[in-house]
Amino acid sequence: MHQSGFGASASPNRGGAASSGASRAPKMTMHGPTRRQVLIPLDTSTAEVIVANTVTAVKSCNRGLVEAHSKLRVELVRKAWDGISMSTNFVASAAKLKVIKQWLKKVAGSGAPTKAQVSLLATMQCKAAFWILSAFCTSPTGGIEALAGLIPIHLHLKKLAKHSCLRAATLSS
Repeated sequence: MHQSGFGASASPNRGGAASSGASRAPKMTMHGPTRRQVLIPLDTSTAEVIVANTVTAVKSCNRGLVEAHSKLRVELVRKAWDGISMSTNFVASAAKLKVIKQWLKKVAGSGAPTKAQVSLLATMQCKAAFWILSAFCTSPTGGIEALAGLIPIHLHLKKLAKHSCLRAATLSS
């Protein structure tokens, strides 16, 4: 919060006599509820996945907080330092932070693509196969992809994941 008016010269005293600023509550420059910042330390790759899916992260955290019967809500997620910074409507307790971290890990997941993402990739691959072969749009998709030499996208993603795991396992530490 923005704070101002700490000294005796900042505002007149109610009793008329000067008093020390420590005994008086400071005046605030903002009225009403303010956002509270929460810094959650995460490794760089996890933080980047969460920031790339900001809307999903906010919705997921809020869903978890609703299930935990909390009035705390996440309003904004941003990348900051060695993790992410979140704006909330209240100060988060340790228990609420645990709920937020748990739901953020679900958003980050294992990096596996969602059904919607795989469907979008399959559509793009289909359009590419039709473009490569200059085929009619009424032609069967599977046949066109086979003629173009493209394997189904879900199998290609599995192959990429397997090769990535093998590559990571064979790295010397």
